[in-house]
Amino acid sequence: MKARNLTLTVMMALAATPAAASGEPERTDDETSLTIHVGLMGTQLRDHNVSPRRHVGRSWRVGAGIETWTERKIDRLTVDYSQGDLGDPTRWGLAQDWTLHPRVASWGAGSLYVGGALRTAFNARDGLVHSWDLTCAVEPGVTWRQRVSDQLWVEGTASTPLVGFLLRPGFASPLPGRSLDFGDAQLAAPHNHQGALISSALFWNRTSGSDLRVTLAYELDRVTTPQLLTRASLRADVAFYWRF
Repeated sequence: MKARNLTLTVMMALAATPAAASGEPERTDDETSLTIHVGLMGTQLRDHNVSPRRHVGRSWRVGAGIETWTERKIDRLTVDYSQGDLGDPTRWGLAQDWTLHPRVASWGAGSLYVGGALRTAFNARDGLVHSWDLTCAVEPGVTWRQRVSDQLWVEGTASTPLVGFLLRPGFASPLPGRSLDFGDAQLAAPHNHQGALISSALFWNRTSGSDLRVTLAYELDRVTTPQLLTRASLRADVAFYWRF
């Protein structure tokens, strides 16, 4: 009888052990989070469609998304709006990012995910002249996650465009309405779009049911036709997660 009770006690203790004990953060297949993020972004832009001059400025960002993170994959969809200045012109933009990274390896307290992302961004600039650009890219990438403690873990992500394009007007216009005329748009070939995204993040898994993430990211876009466009940005975001 005592042996039976001891066996039941050991089994209950093992069942109560969190999944994080194996090194992987505790996640279940049906655990999904709603996210809201805010942040600041510094941008350098050189748009030869307007002038060869380099523009430097700052913007604020706000957005929302939904994320599912299980032991097998990371599935994240976000949209955000940004607005600020680039010296002479003011700018605003809309961006969408869908990332799907299945897990390919795990060790100790870490995991490696490899997959892809679909990123779309629209940027408009208003100043002495008005211009805009729409970029879309499919980007293979890799994500690494490492648990630091019971409630903290770090993440690193890197990706680069595999197939992408840029849609923009054939010329810059002094008239705001004319600058958004898609009939004047030119399409850049996929091989003329290069770039990279590198980010690092710190996650805090709070016991209250909401998580916190702080992210620092660098992004580079370079399109060579129909006119050279180079955009580099460094951003810092704080995201709040509500699990349901």
